[in-house]
Amino acid sequence: MSPLRNRNTQLSSSGTKEDPQLVSDDDSLSKRRSDFHWSGQDEPHAARRKEMLAKYPQIRSLMRHEPITKYYVLTLVAIQFTAAFLLRNSWNTWQFWVTAYVVGGTCSSALVLGIHEVTHFLAFKQFLPNKILACIGNLPIVFPFCVEFKKYHMDHHRFQGVDGIDGDVPTLFEAYLFNSFAGKLFFCITQILFYALRPTFSVKPVTYKMPKTFGEFIVSWHAMNFAIQLPVMALVYLNFGLTPILYFLFSVFFGGSIHPMAGHFIAEHYVMTPGYETYSYYGALNALAFNVGYHNEHHDFPNVPWTLLPQLRKIAPEYYESLPQTESWFMTIFKFIGTPGLGPYSRVKRMPAVADGGKFVGSSGKDAGVAPAVENDVGSVNFVGREASASF
Repeated sequence: MSPLRNRNTQLSSSGTKEDPQLVSDDDSLSKRRSDFHWSGQDEPHAARRKEMLAKYPQIRSLMRHEPITKYYVLTLVAIQFTAAFLLRNSWNTWQFWVTAYVVGGTCSSALVLGIHEVTHFLAFKQFLPNKILACIGNLPIVFPFCVEFKKYHMDHHRFQGVDGIDGDVPTLFEAYLFNSFAGKLFFCITQILFYALRPTFSVKPVTYKMPKTFGEFIVSWHAMNFAIQLPVMALVYLNFGLTPILYFLFSVFFGGSIHPMAGHFIAEHYVMTPGYETYSYYGALNALAFNVGYHNEHHDFPNVPWTLLPQLRKIAPEYYESLPQTESWFMTIFKFIGTPGLGPYSRVKRMPAVADGGKFVGSSGKDAGVAPAVENDVGSVNFVGREASASF
């Protein structure tokens, strides 16, 4: 069975292709690509959100926090620390490696996706508890990343595919270097490293400013992330040795490698059907992954919590049933590796001039690289979630 189900690929929710400019004669999957899919249009989600809200105003009632999220995140943290403790003297046993892949890989992937959910401030009504929960969920990931992740992830929503801004898109170097079968295999095995490091070196966040001085860093949420993460890791090491840290690290690596949960990295935005740049998955793994498989739905309404995304789809099925769907995250990895026409180039890119409905300031002039303020209005193209602050 194909990992992608193409349901009426000629039609989107409004009866037309999402972006006809993305369809060309060289879109055959039988030959290797040499460039990205370039679009002259803004990302499709803001326009669809505006249309859906006009047609189904009841969608606004779904925009609320989800109390269950904190319990799920804390349970995952507890599982990982328990496993690390039980395996503290067992790094050279098969039980260590199997547990790190099966339990650790699944839990660490789920935690990253839980932090993603909390990043949109959907676990609590208040700002501070969401930040603290993200830092707690960060603990078994070893490296303090949750605050940094937010900056780049908000740009991924607001500037999806925009050249030089969306850190989710592979760099030209990655695309050129890993475009072969062997290259794609290596890319998929190590994709968590590229996903984590790429934004730091290849893009500049524009929605949220970064601390530029040591003084700004000390009073920033970055500092809080470090202040929680580093002492806990030090305590684990001093009391139980290096093995629990290794368990955490290999759990993160396996969960972002050739692993059923890791398939979402490829399945969400790599172009499997020309004309479409976001794909949803409605399979069983959503139960472990905070429903991140409902990815079109999430990008359309990033302030609807994971538990209500299925309900969003039920309210407006005509907007989603006609879109191509991913049937299997795991098999998508193998399709990506084995299909010549799929690879790191299989992503939609667009120039900054078309971003934010054509209102992005960062395309030229003295204000290059400056984004207009994030707006509270969910119908705005600038809306990326509940937080409207541009602070670090």
